[in-house]
Amino acid sequence: MFGFSLKEKSEKIIQELFSYSVAPIHAPVFNNILHHAKTTGQNEYSVAFYYMMVMMNTLVTPSEAEEIAGINPNASRDDSQQEEINNFIKTHASTITNNIHLANTPEREIKQMLDEVLSNAGINSGVNSSENVNEGSSSLEKIFKAMDIFKSSLSISMSMVNGTKGFKYISEYQMKFIFGLQFFGICDRLAQSFELDELSVLYVFKKSVSDINEPEPIFSWSENDAQQMVDKIFDVNMDDWARKIITNGFNAVDELMSKNENKDYLPLLKVFDDEALMKQIAAKIIPI
Repeated sequence: MFGFSLKEKSEKIIQELFSYSVAPIHAPVFNNILHHAKTTGQNEYSVAFYYMMVMMNTLVTPSEAEEIAGINPNASRDDSQQEEINNFIKTHASTITNNIHLANTPEREIKQMLDEVLSNAGINSGVNSSENVNEGSSSLEKIFKAMDIFKSSLSISMSMVNGTKGFKYISEYQMKFIFGLQFFGICDRLAQSFELDELSVLYVFKKSVSDINEPEPIFSWSENDAQQMVDKIFDVNMDDWARKIITNGFNAVDELMSKNENKDYLPLLKVFDDEALMKQIAAKIIPI
């Protein structure tokens, strides 16, 4: 879809993938998602998926006016109407799940919202069915090896970050926090390739950044430090600035794996050149 705007490409995906459209009454919702996507660097599939999830959710959750009036939109529907709505949600949820790899939003975030939509509809998602992490699985072994490869890129970026425009605004703790968010995005992208669930993403991330006892640590974090980082990620991951950084790490995997001779070999440094973003982090992230 070369030459089309993000808005046009997103509307085309909604039409072709979901046989749906952006109705005039829902244009403000679509435009808000579009604005958020542009701010955080998300692509047309991310826009289309989030729009469809909002549309699905409006069918099973009360509007602000209904909530104030104490009206439950599901209460007035008969069984056939409810079944029609559930089928609509199941169909489009399946489409999102089957094409989730096309979005450049971290998969965990899409699944998290999709779970919420399905839960509101009273549908068992089955998206995150794993209760425990199988530490001996071959996929986990592979992702740990892959994470070690990307640690090298992270280490090189850390050694050169002081030459970026925004470095002067942040402390060492804030710098490591940013790299931690990026590394989480890298982990999420690799987990998607190895078809690992959210629980595995958290497990791999914590193990990878708990490197204080390693010969050449990058973060010098203990297991407790790593857990605090995970807690903070959950606190901020829906904020635009945090999503922009996580998405940068997520997209860095494809950038570094690209065979394009003109690729960016240090994609993780892009966010550090964003002075406005670095000032925002300097104000928001306070060392523990």
